[in-house]
Formats: sequence, structure tokens, C-alpha cells
Amino acid sequence: MQPQIKGTQLDQVTLATSVDTCLASCLGGNILISSPVLGETLVFIGSPIGWRNSVSVGGITAGDGLNSVGGSPIGSPITQVLSVDSTVARLNRALNTFSFAGAISFNLIDTTQKADEKIWRISNSGGQLLITTWTDTGGVGNNAIVIKRTGTTVNSIVFPSPIINTASGVGTKSAIQLNSAVPTIVFNDTDATATETIWDITSVSESKSLEFRTRTDAHGTGTTWMQVVRSGTKVTTINLEAISVTINGNEVLTSGDIKSIIQTVVEQVLAQLNKSI
Repeated sequence: MQPQIKGTQLDQVTLATSVDTCLASCLGGNILISSPVLGETLVFIGSPIGWRNSVSVGGITAGDGLNSVGGSPIGSPITQVLSVDSTVARLNRALNTFSFAGAISFNLIDTTQKADEKIWRISNSGGQLLITTWTDTGGVGNNAIVIKRTGTTVNSIVFPSPIINTASGVGTKSAIQLNSAVPTIVFNDTDATATETIWDITSVSESKSLEFRTRTDAHGTGTTWMQVVRSGTKVTTINLEAISVTINGNEVLTSGDIKSIIQTVVEQVLAQLNKSI
């Protein structure tokens, strides 16, 4: 005779209650993750997470482990909020927050991207909020945005790379302010002819001047076509450097014109003196 194994068929509620009772006695109502490992993934099937809690609220201390922070009678289904070990992270249902202890990072991984273009990291470290590129093997890349603070005050937002294809919005009560030892605005006309793409405006403390300049395509030295010199709040000199200068379409005297006029006058005076001798 073949051996036979007999089993008792249980309904869903009875089975769930039995499993819950076992978990409660074996695990104390908590599933503990005492030593989380970088890259370790904890997967729950179902959305939202359906959880049968086998112990009362009083038997659970939020933050002690991975557990349900809401209570329900045995066998009564309820969608629970999870609380993860407080040394790692905690979900707070009342405040609707997800809190971490220490320097924390989120890796955003797009597995469909090319090599070393899959991972972006958002991290809170050293009083800074960072958005950073990372290599596929977890190596540090470069900062895209760095936000620095003192207390609740945001001191600076740094963009290490140029901001392109976007506009700078200025409110009706604010202005764009550049703070630097040599504050400079650079204009790059990308469809201009070679050696004619770059202009800039810069403040030069040594000469107490605001200078408007042409630059080479490699941002090398060009020509200062206008220099505005100040003394206190007064403008003392405006220097123009150009082959010709026009106002309302009418050409005005240039340095070359003035030299020519002076030379002509001198020649005429000398000619008159020669006649008088």
C-alpha cells in the first residue's frame, strides 16, 4: 500500500490567522533588518501593500524594525504603513514623511541608458543637497547642482556646468546679480562666423571700469571697444575703440580724423609762416 498524506483544507481567513499567529510568536510582530547592505532590495508584491497584523498597536514600537504601525483585529485585512529601522529610515504616516538618519542618498537608475549614463544620485551630505552623475559601477561622477545652506537659509545654488537652452526669470522686485572678483557676462553667438562668436562685458577693478569686449572663440584676448571709467558714483571717461563711430547714422570724428585734422592745421600754419619769412 502506498503511504498517504492527509491534509485539512482551511478557508482563507483561518489560514491567514494561523500564519499571522505563527509570525507573531516567531518574530514578535516585526521583521527586522539589522544590517542593511548597499544595493539590497526588499520587494513587496501588491500595490498598496496588504498586511494582516497579528498583534495590537501596543506591541509594536515604530522604528524598531520593518513592521505595521497601524493596528487591526486578528484576521481583519488592512493596508498598513511601514516603519523601517530608525537607524536607516522611517515612514511617518501622520506627517506623511520619509526620514533618514545620517548622510543619505537616492540612486535613480535607468537601465536602458548607455554606459555610465544610467545613474543619477540625489544626496544630502555636509549641509549640501547634491544632484550628481555616477558611473555604472558606483563611482563618483560630477555635480550637476549643489545647494548650500546655513540654518534654514539657502546661501547658494551652484550650477558647475553652463545653463543653456533656458531663460533666466527675473521677478518684478528682483534682479540678476553677479558676485565675483571679476564678474563677467559672456555672449556666445553659436551661428556666427568663426572668431566672431564671443562677446563679453566685465568689471575691471584695477582700472575702475566696465569694459565691453570682443573675444576669440577660445575666450582669448580681443578688443575692448568701450571702456567706462568711474570715480565714486560719477563716470569720468568713456573710451571708444573703433574704425568709425556713428550717431543716428551720422559718422562722428574718430581719433584718426582728429589726427588728420591736426596734421592739416599744422601744415597750413607752417605754410603761412614760410610765406611771412
